[in-house]
Amino acid sequence: MKSENKYIGDEAFTKLLEHYHCETPLDVVKMRFAGAICSPNLELRPSDVISSFWPQGHEPRLQTKDEADLFFKFFMGL
Repeated sequence: MKSENKYIGDEAFTKLLEHYHCETPLDVVKMRFAGAICSPNLELRPSDVISSFWPQGHEPRLQTKDEADLFFKFFMGL
């Protein structure tokens, strides 16, 4: 099964993180997100891992459904 989510590349993904004021470095984002996807822990949700890249209470506020869809599509492309 081929994923519809394509990785946008390191440079574009770094710009995405900067746009949302994420201070977590890209290599750490990749490692932690991949670990969550591969984890045998079925209760570990990728969305919780994504939230952990920002300090509590400073997660990005996605304004529209389209913005949220695109945001998560980019992460799923990792």
